[in-house]
Amino acid sequence: MNIAAITMSDLWLCALLGGVAVFLVSFVLRMVLKYHWTDYAQAPNEEAVRDAIRSAGVGAGQYVLPYCDGAKMMKDPEWMASYEKGPTGFLVLQESGPFAFGKALTCSLLFNLAVSFLAAWMATAFLDQGADSCKAGVFIGLIGFLAFSVSNTWGPIWRSESWCVLGKELFDGAVYGAVMAGVFVWLGPWGAA
Repeated sequence: MNIAAITMSDLWLCALLGGVAVFLVSFVLRMVLKYHWTDYAQAPNEEAVRDAIRSAGVGAGQYVLPYCDGAKMMKDPEWMASYEKGPTGFLVLQESGPFAFGKALTCSLLFNLAVSFLAAWMATAFLDQGADSCKAGVFIGLIGFLAFSVSNTWGPIWRSESWCVLGKELFDGAVYGAVMAGVFVWLGPWGAA
């Protein structure tokens, strides 16, 4: 029996709608359910902290406190004393002014589409039209889960970010992967489960 290979032309609609579906579900998880709204705490004496950053002339960018440019500097007694004195951490500052929601939403949609099309491309390499829909769903869902959330694990490991927030991100990634997989299973050229 000759089983036909899957091509991108078989999966382009799955990839397109899978990316859009993840975009819509991410809106529900982030804006409607609002459980991510507790991911960040308010700094004590926030205005004084903001005034200090502003008066120091610190602009938009990513910073590490205290600054270190390599392993040699980490052995310097002055740097070590500064690190021990604290505070230490990572600071990310955005441009001042209104948040560019349109740009962020567009980039988010493009990222979701890129992941979905990557999953489709991988499916063409590893699955065929005879693959059962369950196997295809697990394959696509795992790609989505890995792409949408697992790389966030570096945050708690290296930047002291919250393990609790990582748990939420992993949950979100599992939901996004399942939604994307659902679209592929629904519209894809798979055999019976």
